[in-house]
Amino acid sequence: MATIYNTLPQTDLPRLPDGTLSFIGRAAVDDSSWDSVYESRQDSSQDVLADSNFSADDEEFFETKSGSTFFQLLSTLLNQVPEGSATLEVGCGFAGISLAIARRWGHDVYGIDTSSQAIQSARGRFGEFGLEPDRLSVCDVNRLPFPDNAFTLIFGKTVFEHFEDPQQAAKEIFRTAAPGCKVVLDVPNLRNSYWTRASERVLKHNHKTDYFTIERFSGYLEAAGFRIRETWGEALFYTTPFIVMNEFKRLLSRGDQSVGSSKSVSETKSRVASNSGLLFGALTSVDAVTKRFLRAMNLAVSKTPLVTPKTGVIIGLVGEKP
Repeated sequence: MATIYNTLPQTDLPRLPDGTLSFIGRAAVDDSSWDSVYESRQDSSQDVLADSNFSADDEEFFETKSGSTFFQLLSTLLNQVPEGSATLEVGCGFAGISLAIARRWGHDVYGIDTSSQAIQSARGRFGEFGLEPDRLSVCDVNRLPFPDNAFTLIFGKTVFEHFEDPQQAAKEIFRTAAPGCKVVLDVPNLRNSYWTRASERVLKHNHKTDYFTIERFSGYLEAAGFRIRETWGEALFYTTPFIVMNEFKRLLSRGDQSVGSSKSVSETKSRVASNSGLLFGALTSVDAVTKRFLRAMNLAVSKTPLVTPKTGVIIGLVGEKP
């Protein structure tokens, strides 16, 4: 198996007991706050982890994401690089995006994440489709296990905000980017962050989530050495009746923001419904429909001058290594 790992012979690469590649210490793996997030998305009927970013039909996958500026730009860049180019997804989770890229474009995809749960599931999915599972590894973005100038394209979907040291992460991304490499990243906007924070509260996430202005976000990449080619904003708001009512309940209870263990959305909704009566139960039943409506509305608004890198709920950039 040919990979671009630049450390040890393949047989000596560091692995967890199940064979998963891991370039971080076992204590850090066991202590990962992200494992609970991915465990909460367990599909108990099939004993596998669910993946909201995956479709077995690649065309359907990119079609469902076609309203997102991030995926539009990513698709454009993927069409521009030669087949077989090395790409890296940072914070890949279940690596559904990378899997779709490998199948549709034939690129040499790699993915890293701090969650062993997510990587273990993603490795199994890669194997099912005949892709090398060792393209995926448990890894800290601040210490990437790749040589200099390795990748033609690097991307991460709403992950930069979770990095403990964003400047060091930007430096490592730059180091592993080849000259001319494009990097595509997006983050929550500090200037329009209320509903993003509300969503995090509802899910009781206990991992770090930062919020950026486009100036601060661009500054990390520029300080690392990238040239910013493009910035954008997406959507003016993101919410659902369930989130609205939970925020209302939180305010009435004087803002109890205690952090608990992560639960799946459906599990959290069921708990709130059982504790809060028929109103919350009704809201739960229409929540998914409302999400689709809001997604369509945000897509329409995002095509107007109202949505900019300063006003969007999500802001992003494309950088290039000189």
